[in-house]
Amino acid sequence: MLCRVADDLYWTARYVERGIAVSRLIDVTRHLELDVGTEESDFWGPLVGAIGLSAEDVSFFLLSDEKNPDSLISSVRHARELARGIRESISSEMWEELNTLYQSLALPGAERRAQGDSLSFQRLIRERLQHFQGLAGSTLAHDEPWHFLTLGTYLERADGVVRLLGRQAHLLAPREEEETTDADMVRWLAVLRSCGSAEAYARFYSLRVEPIRIVEFLLLNPVFPQSVRFALGAADDALSAVAALRTAAGNEPGPGLRTLGRVRGEVEHAAIDEVFEAGLEEFLFGVQRSIAQVSDEITATYLRDEPQASRLVGVARAAVLMAPLAPELEALAGPHRPTTAEDTFDAVQRLMHLVNERLDYVPGVTTVETTLGEVLGDPRGVCQDFAHLLLGLCRSVGIPARYVSGYTVTAASGPARGAGASHAWVEAFTPTHGWRGFDPTNDLVASGYHVKVATGRDYGDVPPHQGTFRGHAEEILSVEVTTAIA
Repeated sequence: MLCRVADDLYWTARYVERGIAVSRLIDVTRHLELDVGTEESDFWGPLVGAIGLSAEDVSFFLLSDEKNPDSLISSVRHARELARGIRESISSEMWEELNTLYQSLALPGAERRAQGDSLSFQRLIRERLQHFQGLAGSTLAHDEPWHFLTLGTYLERADGVVRLLGRQAHLLAPREEEETTDADMVRWLAVLRSCGSAEAYARFYSLRVEPIRIVEFLLLNPVFPQSVRFALGAADDALSAVAALRTAAGNEPGPGLRTLGRVRGEVEHAAIDEVFEAGLEEFLFGVQRSIAQVSDEITATYLRDEPQASRLVGVARAAVLMAPLAPELEALAGPHRPTTAEDTFDAVQRLMHLVNERLDYVPGVTTVETTLGEVLGDPRGVCQDFAHLLLGLCRSVGIPARYVSGYTVTAASGPARGAGASHAWVEAFTPTHGWRGFDPTNDLVASGYHVKVATGRDYGDVPPHQGTFRGHAEEILSVEVTTAIA
């Protein structure tokens, strides 16, 4: 399976589960206001860790604020955008359910409906998202894609319940029966309803609504799907299934399996009295931290092949590609440093000639993970390597430069190298010409024969394709490009 596909499946499931949780939280808080009364307390501020915000502001932030990546509307949008790229891995019914929901939110007046009748609006969204989850279980083969969906769903659920209990920990502290008020009972029931657990709790504990039993049920119950213990167990089972496939292919399962197994064991063998004695908030924080660590390790092992230079971000990627070579790059570029602002364009051309003379163009000798150190040690490469070297040289002498991904037009007077495939070159900023393209592979200034598709800091920002095949068969990628002058 492609890393990209696994990543999108995992995060589609997480956003769908996140949307369901946010929807339920809004629903319960609205009803809590009606049961207790708005003059009694501030119910909305603690949901976002703020005090003094109006109910309308917090409701908008959680429901339909597109600037909030965790709002209900944002969760639906993110899930749909990810699902659109993996339609071959999910069923058509799943896609239609999510796409129809997204399109209904884009209709004129949707935002007014959300604010005017938020209860029915968000309940409709929650039902659609729950329908999507049900379709995943009933219309997909329970193989690798389904395991990644399950893993994302239950990790998100465990994290959400732990966060909810952490926010409400002050309400769930044990107290004497005579200290309990009707308002306390309503708030405790609201915590259960926020996890869709009130009816299931009543079956286990009858009418005994006690804080310690609420925490025990939501945290340690082994058979209720909304409990942290059950969610961690389901996530562990899904990750174990994925890890077994990876092991069968001769690869290590990664540290995420061990970390998830450890936190699962901690929760399974915990006793509620011991949790409160040691400190509820400390225990919840430890579980939350472990879940975050599991997510990071899953990402590194299965969803991205860290620390490959093409998939590192920001400073980390630059360090792999160029930083260790700064003195060597400065030594190469120093004699060609621009003497005046007007000399900058000519200086870039001199650096381009240097790269073209220094490197031999040999297709297939490097990969997208090849660093500049490797290229300089064995001066052979393809257009990507030529571009990365010119980038490093320009930046070492203070000339702004960026990586360009695109194509070249096949023509008698066009560039000789790079035609018929993806191509890369550099754009440098000069005071006299602005941003201009320089093609070190062909040793010429970019012209109308160069078709620019995207620009970035380096190849990792603008690869023409992404993903890594995992399986028993060998992988061969062929690219053929046909261009013509209109």
